[in-house]
Amino acid sequence: MSLLHVLKRATNVSCRRLLPSPSISAVVPTRFFSTGKDKVDVGNSSQNKPVVGVSDKKSKLGSDSTINEGVSNNNGIPGNNAHEDGGKKKNRKLIKQKHNRSIIQKQRGIVEDLEAKQKASGLPWRIVSAAALHRYPVILPEMPKWKEEMSEIQDKIDNQKREMLLKEAAKVSAQFINEENPTVDEILTTLPFKPASRITEADLNNDRRSLERKLDTSLYLIVKRNRKDAAWQFPQGKLLDEEKSVRIGAERVLDRAVGKINRWFISNSPIGYHLYPYPPAMQEQRKQFGAKVFFYRSQLIEGTIKLETRLYTDYAWVTRDELVEYFDKDTAELLHAMLPM
Repeated sequence: MSLLHVLKRATNVSCRRLLPSPSISAVVPTRFFSTGKDKVDVGNSSQNKPVVGVSDKKSKLGSDSTINEGVSNNNGIPGNNAHEDGGKKKNRKLIKQKHNRSIIQKQRGIVEDLEAKQKASGLPWRIVSAAALHRYPVILPEMPKWKEEMSEIQDKIDNQKREMLLKEAAKVSAQFINEENPTVDEILTTLPFKPASRITEADLNNDRRSLERKLDTSLYLIVKRNRKDAAWQFPQGKLLDEEKSVRIGAERVLDRAVGKINRWFISNSPIGYHLYPYPPAMQEQRKQFGAKVFFYRSQLIEGTIKLETRLYTDYAWVTRDELVEYFDKDTAELLHAMLPM
């Protein structure tokens, strides 16, 4: 069995992933293969041995290099040569593009354009910390229709297997106890309480200030500034000079907006950032080109919102799909891709 085949079975990854780029030497780590005369010493690069099948003397993968052993063909069966079909190169498997890839590419273009304009203006960015307070789902989401149908089919298959087993068991003297599983409705009638509805009063009244709505999905807190244009936003504020990190600023602006609640910030790294330029009059006033807003996600543990009324006039708990009702289209797309479900 070849070395590449051993590595493939040991690591359960494709051998192509183990091959180096054209500028990197092909070296096998000792944790993969460290017995016999092929033992590799990763600590000394001068003694490293190339992977089997790389013909270049400098252990680099040239354009005409071929892999002699261990490469799987289209059927997943190890073959002797990657070019065994008349010398033609095998087609790589098409990787499906992620659903939010187009949004990322679009935002990348917007960022590059704004960065170029900011550099040409000579004005700095205003660094802003923002907090995305996240209320996790309280109950499990409803099962999709296809899952319900699949579950019913699986139950039918299990029942048929059970009937076949009982027929076979009837031929012997063994005794079986009849199994009668109660239905869901029968189980509910035996409970000492009445299960609550998945649809709450807050859902019926569309009360977006209540945490009792949309229990099967994530909710995020947004606040409304005391102004007319672009009033809705996540709790945010400029980074102070004495603050040592942007996350410290996010903690401060969240506590200022909603009071001291029990919350937990997930990470020291932001989940994303957003750029927008100021109007010309504000640029002249602040001597800044625009704002660079860094978002930090925080998990709500418990607590009651006590809104800072000097800065904000309202707040709402919204889902990712409802963000488009409060932000412009481009910003809502970015936030929807940034925030977890």
